[in-house]
Amino acid sequence: MKTPHVYSPEELAKILLLEEYSLPYDYEEGQLVLTADTAKSLAFLLQKEQEEGQRYEIFAEFDYRQMFDDLCAFLDAQKIPYKIWEKQQDPGEDYARAPALKDSAFYVYLRLLDFERTQALLREQAKQQAIYKESDYHLRRYSDEELMEILEQPEDWQALDVVAARYLLNERGHDISEEEVELMRQHRMIQLRQPRALTPKERRDGYLTAVLLGPLGFFWGYHYYSDQRLLPNGRKVLNFAPQARAEGMRMMMISLSWSLLAGLILYYML
Repeated sequence: MKTPHVYSPEELAKILLLEEYSLPYDYEEGQLVLTADTAKSLAFLLQKEQEEGQRYEIFAEFDYRQMFDDLCAFLDAQKIPYKIWEKQQDPGEDYARAPALKDSAFYVYLRLLDFERTQALLREQAKQQAIYKESDYHLRRYSDEELMEILEQPEDWQALDVVAARYLLNERGHDISEEEVELMRQHRMIQLRQPRALTPKERRDGYLTAVLLGPLGFFWGYHYYSDQRLLPNGRKVLNFAPQARAEGMRMMMISLSWSLLAGLILYYML
């Protein structure tokens, strides 16, 4: 992790790509320092990212129509293009009157390039609300550690809850600035973008499965090679680092080799 700094949106977009693809970089005196090869790779990735930015992905899903309608009204007011989908679980069910739903039934899709801007606008809108200042606001039951966790992992919470967590911590005597909140958010985004290595247990289980269970080991290796995760900005990134993906490919090859050998042995035995 580089020296703590609140990046501009343009800088953050570049750093997320550099972290995702494990490209070397430094950040000195307020600017990115890249080698010629890294700069060339980054330019290609930014172009690819811009092209993919036109794709629509799920931005939010709701159990209740009112929350769904509120977001749609907000997007209309901000002139942000979107698509919607209603999941009809039971034919003829009137979702407008349903008091509660067990599964998400309302979906809002945004272009990937609009995710960050919409999230920033929602955070600004949340700051204008006063509901979290009321004595019965649900987050008042949370401890300082739990409130700090909301700031450190904001992707799991509504924008209003993140704003409320900072307000409540400051109310309890902590001095947390908006800059510090943004720094934590950016740090979390960079952290989520970084592919991870295999744990010793995952590596051991993968190779044992490839050697002993044949075809099952192939699917285990394929998981390490191709598994993706969804980020808060709507983009999907590879879950495992290049070395881990290479080991996944190796597990697939071992599995295929053992499966072929076992098949030949059975063929000549029968």
